Amino acid sequence: MTNQFKTVVSLVFAVIFISGCEIVVTDEHHHVPEEQPYSLDSVRAMESGDWYRFELEGYDSNGDLWDGTVTRIGQEPRWVEGVWVTPVMTKLKMTHLYSGAYVERTTTLYLDSRWHEVRLDFDNGVVCYPLISNDLPEQAYLGDYGDLGVMSCSDGREIEGVWDLSRYTETSADFLSQTTIWDGNYAEHTTETTQTITRSGEVIGYELSLYLMEYDVSLWLSSWD
Repeated sequence: MTNQFKTVVSLVFAVIFISGCEIVVTDEHHHVPEEQPYSLDSVRAMESGDWYRFELEGYDSNGDLWDGTVTRIGQEPRWVEGVWVTPVMTKLKMTHLYSGAYVERTTTLYLDSRWHEVRLDFDNGVVCYPLISNDLPEQAYLGDYGDLGVMSCSDGREIEGVWDLSRYTETSADFLSQTTIWDGNYAEHTTETTQTITRSGEVIGYELSLYLMEYDVSLWLSSWD
């Protein structure tokens, strides 16, 4: 599928596997309305039973090859923190092809009926709560942008980010990364999570860029050939 038929949106909490990050300086944003809007509801939340899975390929900063899978699953609604929520679980497996060693990570994001964050759980026991909720609309136009929210975590980090449909208008859209702040200081690494969607909201591609602490390398993975 060519670039003109896809749009790219960053989700700070779709898959958040962060050891830290760097500041991302962005260009000035402009609102450029179009006749046909993008549906963004599916990139934030998933109904119970909804799921997708992508095979990933890529490499690290040492030049070694990796592959992996990412799976997102909408789970059964439940009460969390006194709120009726729909959990969205994201499972990531990354395999170092030369050695066969792999890293697995899982996060669960709990969203209320308006698809605002209630809590984020990491598989290592870290828990994050929202300070500011996301402002993602159900529909947006090319050139729209906004906040993905801010979350404070039990290990001292603060996670924040933006969604953006303005940077590469010739190919429909682009994403921006989230920023993690530790005790008032910016950490060293950035995690960028990108979902590629059609205008109707169907997720058709996935990309991930992160620092992998276990191997002390930066890693880039994508579902695109």
